[in-house]
Amino acid sequence: MAAVALPLLATTPALQAQDEWRFGGHAKYQFGYTDFRSDDVAALLGEDPARNHEIDLRLKADGRKGAWDFSAHYELLGIYGDTVPLRRALVQRGLSPAAGPNPLPDDRQQLFDLTSEVADSAMAYAVQRLDRLSVGHTTSRTVARFGRQAVSWGNGLAFQVLDFVNPFSPTAIDKEYKTGADMFYAQWT
Repeated sequence: MAAVALPLLATTPALQAQDEWRFGGHAKYQFGYTDFRSDDVAALLGEDPARNHEIDLRLKADGRKGAWDFSAHYELLGIYGDTVPLRRALVQRGLSPAAGPNPLPDDRQQLFDLTSEVADSAMAYAVQRLDRLSVGHTTSRTVARFGRQAVSWGNGLAFQVLDFVNPFSPTAIDKEYKTGADMFYAQWT
């Protein structure tokens, strides 16, 4: 669906004649090393210490024409290392991590499935996804936005208990981008 949605939205006349387009992105690499206690179930089922290599590539396109705005962010996420087989071993034994057997985002709880698996092997897992895909309308008194977007309640610098929509995990290391959630957002002042 993601392969169809972005080209269709990008070819609409209102979005082609943008007043302003902003393009960007990033490439991030992170090495992780975890030394488990000897009595930890992760040490018993997996490698101790566990080593992981993670990559996060993001391409961003944001545009505005008058009161209308459009946002699309593509992600390619991958992990290679000891965490992949460890999570699967935990799931096989009924000790399922909250996020499931794979450590990367999926769209099981989203309205639209904008994620596809790129690689799945014994030590590696990778997905590509549209983390943002939304259209919005803003006036002096109202804001309305539909699609996959990030919404925060609070300043985002610490775990926000009242961020009931999509909070950062208290153990999250990279908090630059919150995972997008499918929603209709409206504000009136």
